[in-house]
Amino acid sequence: MILEKKDEGVAKLLHDELGKKKCLVVLDDIWDNAWEALSPGFPTEANSKFMITTRRKSLAHGFIHEPRYLNDVESWELFTKTAIPTRIIHSNPAPAGKSSSLSHLEFT
Repeated sequence: MILEKKDEGVAKLLHDELGKKKCLVVLDDIWDNAWEALSPGFPTEANSKFMITTRRKSLAHGFIHEPRYLNDVESWELFTKTAIPTRIIHSNPAPAGKSSSLSHLEFT
């Protein structure tokens, strides 16, 4: 049903549904063309809350948070904390005198 609709039809369907309910809608990494197509679907009078993330300052309204860029050390720290299970790092520490790269780890 929704796949058969054009942008205006999707926006109207979205508007009608969001007007009936109280909800939180989060849209990540929205670009100009996507927001232009979707924005009519978000009722301004609704009790719902809408949050978008975007790299386009022209799309940002209301509360704007601009996180700072991570340096190389912080980036590596974040990567190892989220992408590599702790048990692998603790059971295979980097050899003495070597940088903490992934080359010494064995993944099974």
